[in-house]
Amino acid sequence: MVDVIEVILIATSLLSFITTLVLFGCYKLKKSNSSHDSDPTVSVFLPFYNENEEHLVCALSKLNKQTYSRKIQIIVIDDGSTNDVIVGVKEWIANTEVNHDFQIVERETNGGRKGFALDHVLELGIAKGRCTSW
Repeated sequence: MVDVIEVILIATSLLSFITTLVLFGCYKLKKSNSSHDSDPTVSVFLPFYNENEEHLVCALSKLNKQTYSRKIQIIVIDDGSTNDVIVGVKEWIANTEVNHDFQIVERETNGGRKGFALDHVLELGIAKGRCTSW
């Protein structure tokens, strides 16, 4: 009787071990075949009006350092600023090794709140991301 129990225990242990190996092999195969094509595209809106250039460039720099499997679309929206901060932003983009897709949208007049600037850009239809943030 003891021999039969030992055989059953050995057989079930062996079956568990083989099942674990098969599952691990499937996991590794699936992981190696997976691509980042399923990751959503992302658009980030950065509206501003007469912001401090230093703060804006700092925000752009932090966005540029973000890592993601795809390029992030960063839309910088000047909502009719009366200072020359947009010049500094354009210089930063021109003189920096950018890792993402930076776009600048300039409005002639201020809409009164950042929501109007966001609405304007959404109406233009330039946001390509499936996920958006501001």
